[in-house]
Amino acid sequence: MNPRHLTALALCRHLVLSLLLIAASRAAELPFATPADLLAWKTPDGKWAVKEGALTQSDEQQRGTIAWLAKPAYGDLDLSVEFFVQPKGSGVRAAGVVFHAADQDNYAYLHFDTKSHNILWVRLNPAGKGKDARRHPHPPLAANRWHTARLVVKGTTQTLHLDGKPLFTESDDALPAGHVGLRAGQGRVAFRKLSITGTPVQPEREFAIRPPLFGTVCRDAGA
Repeated sequence: MNPRHLTALALCRHLVLSLLLIAASRAAELPFATPADLLAWKTPDGKWAVKEGALTQSDEQQRGTIAWLAKPAYGDLDLSVEFFVQPKGSGVRAAGVVFHAADQDNYAYLHFDTKSHNILWVRLNPAGKGKDARRHPHPPLAANRWHTARLVVKGTTQTLHLDGKPLFTESDDALPAGHVGLRAGQGRVAFRKLSITGTPVQPEREFAIRPPLFGTVCRDAGA
């Protein structure tokens, strides 16, 4: 084959590969424009809805309810989302960002507690071995206003930015990839302007959602 043809062929292959990589790692902006946008999420509990341009959770009794993004799963990622917590209820009134979820029992998340002003990095340990929780100091985290959380994961390094400022970096290799979700803990929480940049990965197994084992029959008793 003519050397010029070989060079042109190599350039074409390089261009195609570059386009594929760009497409795979492009930013995915997830809209919360109409009620139909909720179909992209799995919400086994809580009171999740899409309204007024946001994904909302209105049951302040739920200790930790998660809206799971059905697909895809990610390894390295750059996730940004705005959250708003109403100053109502007696619980922690916390928003959260879930990532690298292998299933409903194995995942990591960031916890933004507007009542006690705690910001936690948490990983649930496999086989029911509890959780690894690491608290990070932060000035009072105000409710009743929008905050912007940005999570950047590269390999085992996980960096959180809050309202445009780097807050902390954690290192963890227990869960290298998985699904993402948005979490509400004992509060009325809203999320908007969610974007994710990353390379989708094929999870080891399908992300199946279990139905709730029980419902709340008496809120005063916490049952």
